[in-house]
Amino acid sequence: MRRFVIPIWASLALAGCGGSPSGRADGAATPEPDLAMPAGPTCGDNICNGGEDCKSCPGDCGACPPCGGSPTCDSAAGAPATPTPRPDLSIGTPATSGTPAPIGGPYSCDVPQLRLRVQKARVNSGSATLYCVVTATDGAASEVALTTRTQPLGAGGEFYFDPSVGLFWGQKALAPTPADLQIEYKCFQVVSDSWAAVLQAAGSAAQMASGFAGMYGWAFGLAGAAANVAAAALQAANGDKLQLDVQQTLHPSDLLDLTNGRYFTVQQAGAGFDWTLFVETWGCAAGLPPKT
Repeated sequence: MRRFVIPIWASLALAGCGGSPSGRADGAATPEPDLAMPAGPTCGDNICNGGEDCKSCPGDCGACPPCGGSPTCDSAAGAPATPTPRPDLSIGTPATSGTPAPIGGPYSCDVPQLRLRVQKARVNSGSATLYCVVTATDGAASEVALTTRTQPLGAGGEFYFDPSVGLFWGQKALAPTPADLQIEYKCFQVVSDSWAAVLQAAGSAAQMASGFAGMYGWAFGLAGAAANVAAAALQAANGDKLQLDVQQTLHPSDLLDLTNGRYFTVQQAGAGFDWTLFVETWGCAAGLPPKT
């Protein structure tokens, strides 16, 4: 029988391989190399780099410069004390004259953020007690508002609506408005006093549509939702007489100016009525990052 002799160096190598999976004499695991890639730029690292700018990451890059053509958005929540007229936007016979000075420009402004409300109603001739249902949409979101009833008004009489109930755009917050804002005004002469039924019908329809609820208004993230609520309200108002019925479109070229505190009027006359609504606008626009 033949004998095989293993050299000493080979036996030591085998012992080393079999003695520890780590390859270390003490049996401890060999640390794995750190293959993690270094972190890239992130918003919040206090460095303005990568694709960040004052709009996408103001914490790192600082605030954008003021728009210039609009109030800043930290000071624009309340209605203006002395709005200036925009009779060129009025429908029917304007109740004011003059045009505010142009705001100049061009400006580097982000999308205008707006609020609009019915400030007051005027009975130009005859007499009436009235209320209005107003809807607005920019094609992406929509809102509807129900005003309170006015007191009985004679010829020349005016009724100022509380700001909390006349707001029909920007009820939840200043509303970014990048496209045409389409508005529909429907005002009723009180005959059988259906106002309470109108409020109940609108509230029920708005609840089904999961809208944001104000005191007498609702805002939705869908363009058609407000129209459905308004339809329910109008059906409930069938005991009163629809008089003023007007549609209006505010174009993007006007929206930035409207953030500066403006008003216009909506007037319509017909058999036995001549009414005017005064509509206030205000808002803000942020500046855009400087072009590089």
